[in-house]
Amino acid sequence: MARIMVIDDDPNICSVLARVLIRHGHEVDVHLDGHSALRAFRVYGADLIVTDACMPETNGIELLLAVDELAPQVPVVVMSDGGIASLESVLTDTHDFGAVLTLAKPIEVDVFLAAVRKALSGPTNAIGGMASAG
Repeated sequence: MARIMVIDDDPNICSVLARVLIRHGHEVDVHLDGHSALRAFRVYGADLIVTDACMPETNGIELLLAVDELAPQVPVVVMSDGGIASLESVLTDTHDFGAVLTLAKPIEVDVFLAAVRKALSGPTNAIGGMASAG
């Protein structure tokens, strides 16, 4: 299966998503901030990155830009509850900066797994959840 990096400043979200991914046969690398995730990505790489959009220090857009520079072939799925901005605005912005899929929190497990499968299978185009590939 795939090596997936999960990045969120909420340890509970990281824990839940990691358990789901491991149960489905994936290798998971968890980080609570984008800065440590980028350091690890430079060393170990990943087949997929799942990240929160709104984090202290290195946010989702900064992470997207850095991953695109280091390994543009690696898909990035961005999730958010909007934080201080509107949810639609955050998800649209991250999509514009290169997220292959965007997911609104809270995320249902089946929607999350479908997004992971879709992101790993090739190019997609979604805003605010699962949308048709294109």
